[in-house]
Amino acid sequence: MIEYLRTSQLALRDQRFLLATIHFQHLLGDWPSIDWGVTRNQEHWMPLKAYRSLGCAPRSNDARHFQAATEFWREEGVLFDEIALAQDHRHVRWRFSEFSFAMMSEMDRYALLIAERLKTARTDLDLDVLLQAVLHHRMQRPEFRILDQGLQGRGEEPVPFKLKDVDRKLKSSLQRLADLTGYRFVVGYLQEGKAPGYTSVAIRIQHQKTKWPSGRICKFPPRTRQFSLIPEAGEAQQSLQMKA
Repeated sequence: MIEYLRTSQLALRDQRFLLATIHFQHLLGDWPSIDWGVTRNQEHWMPLKAYRSLGCAPRSNDARHFQAATEFWREEGVLFDEIALAQDHRHVRWRFSEFSFAMMSEMDRYALLIAERLKTARTDLDLDVLLQAVLHHRMQRPEFRILDQGLQGRGEEPVPFKLKDVDRKLKSSLQRLADLTGYRFVVGYLQEGKAPGYTSVAIRIQHQKTKWPSGRICKFPPRTRQFSLIPEAGEAQQSLQMKA
């Protein structure tokens, strides 16, 4: 599911709303990993105040934010068979699709995310790097990529991006995550196309349990522009490894 979201390039509102709904369905006990075909057709609902508690809308009682989010996912037409804001504008009802159940039942690789972490995201990029971090940070040498359009297409020519459009936003997102987790991030802007131009970002994570060989974390291919970030102040608030 995380990889699906990565390639979908969703806005913060829509991605956070979806993750909250996935979390609520988990609390309702309806993400079976075996023989899920029988239970998939169940419809669920949650009050808007539960979504607001995870930062899914402004603090006001206006329901227009949720109207827009449910309309987006209804029009997306892949992850939900049904989703709508109730007529009383006080709760959301939904029914996930078979496609969603198939992805969520694949547990060979998974990420543990504290639900309240959704509130810490200020931008869609914040949420993107947070999800990738929780998916990879328990590896011995954790590394992931973002902004690698084209490279995901099985041999297609990568699509360059403008560094000035990415650099400041990415550094801000990673600094907030470093301060939250206590992790160090080493980042490389890679040029892997047939002509000059940055085509993807490799992000490496270092903490007490990682096992990077000496100097290896800072070694990137030629033509790479790189930087590193460490927490600005003291210990991290909590580890990403804690369960919700």
